[in-house]
Amino acid sequence: RALELLEWRRRSISKAKLRQLFRCLPIKPGVRTLLEGAKERGYKIAIVSQAPDFVLSIFYEKTGFRPDFEASYQFQFDDEGLIKEVRFPYRDKKGFPSKVLAAKAFQRSIGAESEEIVAVGDHYNDVELLKWAGLAIAVGPHDPSLLEVADKVVTEDLSEILQYL
Repeated sequence: RALELLEWRRRSISKAKLRQLFRCLPIKPGVRTLLEGAKERGYKIAIVSQAPDFVLSIFYEKTGFRPDFEASYQFQFDDEGLIKEVRFPYRDKKGFPSKVLAAKAFQRSIGAESEEIVAVGDHYNDVELLKWAGLAIAVGPHDPSLLEVADKVVTEDLSEILQYL
């Protein structure tokens, strides 16, 4: 992901162009049903992603959904709309983005135990988060390392996750 960000900056890709590119991405099957179903069951929902914040805002526009907590790459653009700075608010001691630290902040904010946290991941950078959570669900999975730490696996339709909640 960091290489993509550097490449976007190197190529001077504007915010408008990035939004146009990401607006074309489809919403994963079952995501609306999952989010609505989890909310109906009383779950608090965090989106902890190494996707850019503007990509998540497109997701929110398309779905009408807003999470209770969000941690993502935060982009700052200059006056020409070019990438000026990129930050991830939760970093480990070595300075690397940490989804676990973000999830722990969410956990504290809702007063939950880690055993009560359900984590859903589809990328190798989700392994530590899935190890930490009380229930680890791999989606896809696109990386075999997720299978080693997942309690449950969902192949495509995210609404299948509801059966585990």
